[in-house]
Amino acid sequence: MDWGCNTRTAGCLNPNANNFDFNAERDCDDCCTFPVMSVTLSQKWNEKNFATTDTIFDVNDSAYQIVDIQYFLSSWSWHGVDQNRYTVDSILADCAGATLTYTPDINLIEPRLFVYPLGIFRIAPEIDSVSFHMGLTEDYSCLNDTVSTTPDILTPASPLWNPTTKALSTIRLVLNKNIADSLFDTLFIDLHHSFTVPYPYELKRGTNYSFLLTVNYALWFQQVNVNDENSFQSSIEQGLEGSFSKTE
Repeated sequence: MDWGCNTRTAGCLNPNANNFDFNAERDCDDCCTFPVMSVTLSQKWNEKNFATTDTIFDVNDSAYQIVDIQYFLSSWSWHGVDQNRYTVDSILADCAGATLTYTPDINLIEPRLFVYPLGIFRIAPEIDSVSFHMGLTEDYSCLNDTVSTTPDILTPASPLWNPTTKALSTIRLVLNKNIADSLFDTLFIDLHHSFTVPYPYELKRGTNYSFLLTVNYALWFQQVNVNDENSFQSSIEQGLEGSFSKTE
């Protein structure tokens, strides 16, 4: 009588993983890795690429510059033609002794960066639309800002930390209201707005993907009066709807 052993090849048998092994004979032990979702954001001023060196004009044809603009986009999800809502994987964090569960898809948008990570996704549906939120949907002040797992953008080190209110704002604008001088004004703006952008696309299993979106800042600032700081918030609020679209 001869003795033998079973040496079936182990591998990832989850077809949604990016290391799915069609030839594996048995599932491996926690070896599957999954694709990453990101956003590629094209920042425009109408048909031109937006640049912080551009001279722009308010409702009174007064020239000014947006020296810097930074803002939060968070709470990303995509909706399938199957009517289900999908997100990236959540993470756990210590929140003043309690556990806070949130998705790591909080990004601080700024003019010099175009690709932003969202996180890991496990299911690849046929997409109908993508949704996201301007601002933060939760209070993250309970996170310990001395540990490496807390993103700097959610701490007082964030550019969106308003030293007057001692809280995170939604938007930070640095303006040169008179291009004849080099005096800058910094405005912190607090607002919240949810977006849903039509985005027909069929994700591929086990493949990284980046949502291709465009934002048109000209819509945000079309009602600005540089002599009235309050006009920046009201103009942005009026211009947000329709300012994001799928990049063509």
